[in-house]
Amino acid sequence: MEKPLLELKGKTLGLIGYGHIAQKVAKIGHAFYMKVISYNHRPKKVPESWIQQVSFDELLRQSDVLSLHVIQTPETIDLINNDTIAKMKNWVIILIIDPELRNVLMFSSIVPSLIIFVVFFCI
Repeated sequence: MEKPLLELKGKTLGLIGYGHIAQKVAKIGHAFYMKVISYNHRPKKVPESWIQQVSFDELLRQSDVLSLHVIQTPETIDLINNDTIAKMKNWVIILIIDPELRNVLMFSSIVPSLIIFVVFFCI
């Protein structure tokens, strides 16, 4: 049985949060020739010229791969919900580095045309 492959080159990696781990994920994405964009609730000085800071809505619109790097707070619980999903492309890969962040996803009713792959892993 043939399994579909996804070429990362040319895809957009969106980082929500831009702390220590997100910076390492950005370098990995850049190594795969991905466009790297980030959103941080407090804009940070980004020394790399290949990372573009964008608004949260713009990050949702552009990202093919979305990587979450936020701490769990009342503001970030259900961060990815029906409203934010409606702003995304018809498919997206969501990476969650910290399994404790699974509460930022709200799966009560996913938009039917959206395919989401959620990957939990620890660095």
